[in-house]
Amino acid sequence: MVSLRLMCILLLASWHVQDRSPFPWSQERRLDWADFQGEPEFDKGFCAYTHYNVRTESSFFAKDSLTMEVLCTFHPAKSWFGAERCKNERLLAHEQLHFDIGECSARELRKTLSGTRPFEGAEKSFRSIGDSILSKWHDIQLRYDAETGHGTDSIPQERWNHFVDSTLKATKDYAEPGFKVFLSP
Repeated sequence: MVSLRLMCILLLASWHVQDRSPFPWSQERRLDWADFQGEPEFDKGFCAYTHYNVRTESSFFAKDSLTMEVLCTFHPAKSWFGAERCKNERLLAHEQLHFDIGECSARELRKTLSGTRPFEGAEKSFRSIGDSILSKWHDIQLRYDAETGHGTDSIPQERWNHFVDSTLKATKDYAEPGFKVFLSP
């Protein structure tokens, strides 16, 4: 009887524990404040931080093609908000756009790599291409925060919303994380 009661308590407690696993970007799955589970870093000088990662994987599945995946994932354990006073819809939308910008970088990487023909030493070339694209989008992230005052200035925020929305629409053909790179024309 005691063990059954203990199991019920543990089961109920586990429902209240948020999943801290990374999850992929999705048009349908928007960020929520519950996703920001990391320890706040108050010395950063802003109210919230979105941590995402763009990773690539590749493998040969056929003699004529290379299968690749470029995935943009949000990391709840490394994303945070500083205080309850910071939790508002405007700031959450600003943080969502950081994640959306991450997806823009993933789509540009998919587009570029899908048009590249592998060759001897291609792995080093692919890595160089990836580093260049991700560096460019990192600079865009910094400019986004600078121009919007970390989401406090609504006029530039609207311009950025439009820019990112337009970029996602223009790259909709590269929304799928997986694609093939063909080895011969």
